[in-house]
Amino acid sequence: MKAVFRLKPYSIRTRLILLMLAIGVLPLLPMAWLVNSLVEQSYRVGINPRIEQVLEHSVAFSRQLYQVRKQQLLATIKNLPLPEASAPAGNGPSEHTVQAILPADGSGWRYLELAIYDDGGRLLWRQARGDSPPFRLSPFALKRVLKNSGPLFLKADRTSNRFVAAQLRGSGTSRRIVLLAAALPESFLRASDQTLQAYQMYRALALRPHSIPKSIVYAFLAFSLVILGMALTIALWLSNRLTRPLDHLVEATHQLGEGNLDYRVPEGGNDELGQLSRLFNRMAAQLKASRERSIYLEKMAAWREIARRLAHEIKNPLTPIQLMVQEMVDRYPGSDTGYQNLLDECARIILEELENLRRLVREFSEFARLPAPQRQLTDLNALVREVCRLFPEQAFALNLAPSLPSLWLDPTQFHRVLVNLIQNARQAAGADQPISITTLRDDRQVVLKLRDYGPGIPPEIKEKIFQPYVSTRPEGMGLGLAICRTIVEEHGGRIGVEDPDGPGACFCIQLPLPAEQETGGA
Repeated sequence: MKAVFRLKPYSIRTRLILLMLAIGVLPLLPMAWLVNSLVEQSYRVGINPRIEQVLEHSVAFSRQLYQVRKQQLLATIKNLPLPEASAPAGNGPSEHTVQAILPADGSGWRYLELAIYDDGGRLLWRQARGDSPPFRLSPFALKRVLKNSGPLFLKADRTSNRFVAAQLRGSGTSRRIVLLAAALPESFLRASDQTLQAYQMYRALALRPHSIPKSIVYAFLAFSLVILGMALTIALWLSNRLTRPLDHLVEATHQLGEGNLDYRVPEGGNDELGQLSRLFNRMAAQLKASRERSIYLEKMAAWREIARRLAHEIKNPLTPIQLMVQEMVDRYPGSDTGYQNLLDECARIILEELENLRRLVREFSEFARLPAPQRQLTDLNALVREVCRLFPEQAFALNLAPSLPSLWLDPTQFHRVLVNLIQNARQAAGADQPISITTLRDDRQVVLKLRDYGPGIPPEIKEKIFQPYVSTRPEGMGLGLAICRTIVEEHGGRIGVEDPDGPGACFCIQLPLPAEQETGGA
């Protein structure tokens, strides 16, 4: 998802970002000072002459002890008794003599091998402990031994922990080379190496008294910058997430101010902003319904004024016309039978049309003189049952919700609404088809649904079925549903047409509960 951050001065988003940055930066300043102080102090404590002197003495002592151990090994080989010189290489001393010759561990040494060579480098005799590999006397090592009369080291390998000392014994043809291999304790070598490493590390630190503390501080600052960058990213994301609903609400308020009551804000989340978005959409829907109701009532007021004038203008000449026709019929002597029959037929047609006009005038008058509702607490279910009893031959399927709250209604006017809807259903589906009436409580309103099983309402007139002079029947005046809508909306409710599952039409009336009626009624 591509996010676009538009920062405006003094906006809530900008303030949130600055606040989060301040929360992230302000603690870093004293922390940087504290880290720098601790590093410098720790460096001064660790790098001082006393510690350097102790380490130097430790290294010197370790080296001195190492040299002492080496001298001890040389002294051991010098004082080591040999087997009988006349013993041939293949016939060495007895087992008892061999065990006495190889010295026991001591003086810090663990002896591994004792071997005797002639002055030509040929092995005459050898004894070893364990699986210690034999030492190979190279020509170079042989020359070194032959040139020295005293003991010397042929190998001193601290890594493999193998030390080999040699000494030339005898003279003339009986010269023999004695080799003694030994190993130091692992703990001694390990402690010696650790002491040397500590001293070398100390010297490396002591040679850089300024760069090391700075490098630690720089590493801390780099880590702080990474944290600050992450904090900035989180701040941008969080501020955008928090302020996006506010941006939607600002845009929605602007749209509503421009008159676009169909604009809605996205609803999401269960927090306060999500609840505010839902309440705003509900308010916009109520404003739209209120405006539609006001517009409809204004139109109805205009139609009622037109109907009142039409009723007045049509009603006045009806009686004179009727009297004149009756007078014409009475004055004719009746000498011409054919003319008399024609005159009677014309008079009958005129009188029927006059009666139709009087009926039209009565409906216009009723539509024009629709009184203001006289409300009282009314049991809607009881009113439904009362109206249904007026049609004893009609089958009803009643599904009335129990414990339905009483509503502030004009029972006379709603009696008229129910009668009108039932009559329309009977005319559409026939008296032999049942009519279904349902009441229920939905959210903060009461709903009444009346359904028939007739042919339904054509889609082309469904949107204007409640306008005056719109009817699905050729003989209908189209005022009944307009009167029903006027009565319902003057009670703060709504009426509409739904598409049921199956044939027929379903009229739905939504009425607010008493608390809603008192605050947002007619």
